Amino acid sequence: MKAVPYSRIKKVLVGISWFRRASTIDKLDSPTLFSFYKAVVKPRSEPKYTEQIEATRSQFAQDHTVLNIEDHGAGSFSGSKTTQKTVRQIVTSAVSSKRKCVLLHNIITHFKVSRVLELGTSLGIAAQYIKAADPKLHLTTVEGDRSIQTLAQSNFPDWCADIRSLQSTFDSALKQL
Repeated sequence: MKAVPYSRIKKVLVGISWFRRASTIDKLDSPTLFSFYKAVVKPRSEPKYTEQIEATRSQFAQDHTVLNIEDHGAGSFSGSKTTQKTVRQIVTSAVSSKRKCVLLHNIITHFKVSRVLELGTSLGIAAQYIKAADPKLHLTTVEGDRSIQTLAQSNFPDWCADIRSLQSTFDSALKQL
């Protein structure tokens, strides 16, 4: 029987599995895995625009504006519910950490990804890191709440002008795409 080559996602999952079992960087036997580690996990430099993106995150962290949020997520068993949260609360509870955003950016750069669909824009911090990976990248991001989507979109810098930002439930957005 002929062996089927790994998909990119399968390669990443296998690499993570190897990485978790290695106690030190020297125990990463595979050259492919070692290059993945050096390029993605421990790169020599931070992504372009990191300071600008983190400045936006800091501004959001100081923002006490109250938003009425319609939650369509897993925690809303009735289909949707409305709650009030400050922008600061959203930053601390729903925005990916800098470390996770940088890792996502590096994965996209390493695998030369050309199209990304982000489900859950939140305040758009991760979207900015994704877009910073490649100016030609086609990014579509979907947010369920209008006020959060509007806030994220209004804070996208000029270099993120071509991000396609949709306000919709994930089910509806996936049917449209």
